[in-house]
Amino acid sequence: MPGFVAATILTLVLHHPAPRVQVQGHAGDAVRLAVLGAQRRLREPECRAVLSDFGEFAGGGLESRLASTGLDASGWLSLIVFVDGIGQERCRRDDVVFVTAPGSRVVFACAARVRALAASRPERVEALVIHEMLHTLGLGENPPSSREITERVNARCR
Repeated sequence: MPGFVAATILTLVLHHPAPRVQVQGHAGDAVRLAVLGAQRRLREPECRAVLSDFGEFAGGGLESRLASTGLDASGWLSLIVFVDGIGQERCRRDDVVFVTAPGSRVVFACAARVRALAASRPERVEALVIHEMLHTLGLGENPPSSREITERVNARCR
């Protein structure tokens, strides 16, 4: 299985901008695969449409913010830095996998939960990466709730 994972990462890296993951071990591998999977999903128009779903909460729209960077969604994802969330207060909660602030390009990965979720539902980790990407473009929460954001990503990015 490790050879398969390495071959999968190599294949994906050759076709996508490389993710910036500063998380060690299996959790880091899981984040890398999730980012690459999210980049693949975001090449589909239906998935990219999630950027227009939260315009009323993003003060001008996430699509226009992304367009102002000159990047597509996949390129933007390659600029987000994923770091280990050890020491992050919110990573102590059982229901938190990633943590960021609206507009920040740094996303904290709660390593133990990333590893566990990736082992059972890797597609869920991909959806959460897209969820966090929306925050890096400026989307806040409450409203919309974290659950609403993830449900919309799941609906759009199957």
